Amino acid sequence: MKMAEKKTANKEEIFKEIESFVENREEIIFAYKMLRDGCIISKELSEKMINMAKFRNLLVHLYWKVDDEKIYEILQSELYDFDEFIKQIARGYL
Repeated sequence: MKMAEKKTANKEEIFKEIESFVENREEIIFAYKMLRDGCIISKELSEKMINMAKFRNLLVHLYWKVDDEKIYEILQSELYDFDEFIKQIARGYL
């Protein structure tokens, strides 16, 4: 296998591994709880991120039950949670 092919194969394997991790909602929820319990992120933010993981599952698997207006509302008002997540992670590690 050529080096370029090997790098591509490794990238694909990595993406598949990440995708399988993300697909397992329980592992994501566990990760947010660990960050909370380790005082890396606040309890409030942990709960928001857990709810996002649950909502993501709804979007992927039961998308026909999702209210488009609710999605729009979330996109307009709740995206700052991602900024807060980054800030709290950075404070915990930098």
